[in-house]
Amino acid sequence: MTKDITAANSSAYLYASLFPAGLKFEAYSTDSAWSQDNYETVEHRMGVDGKMAAGYTPVEKSITFTFEANSPTLEGLDLLFQTMEVSQTPIFGSIIITCPSIKKTFTLVNCLLTGYKLIPDAEKILAPREATFVCESITSVSL
Repeated sequence: MTKDITAANSSAYLYASLFPAGLKFEAYSTDSAWSQDNYETVEHRMGVDGKMAAGYTPVEKSITFTFEANSPTLEGLDLLFQTMEVSQTPIFGSIIITCPSIKKTFTLVNCLLTGYKLIPDAEKILAPREATFVCESITSVSL
């Protein structure tokens, strides 16, 4: 078993109609390249007699990437956001994240940019910007 869990050698790309060759995600924020919520895929409830019932329900999967204010990725995300806003049409894509340290590749399918910080906060230095995607599914495979 490897003890290496670095994120430093990971890579992420967005593939969509605007970026058929892929938009490389780079210049992540110092403290967080990406983060993801936990998902509850089972609805459940307890009857008054103490018997539980449950059922599977599919859920959207969201992931937020955080980029330094000078990240070259933001130019592409600006284009994606502005194109959807002007055309009033969602642009679906896929995101591929590769993590060599844990020997995994994650594939996020049918993703939409649903939250985007257009301007960095002006602090002592410009603050990182976030881009949130909501995806239909996430799968992983071993490298």
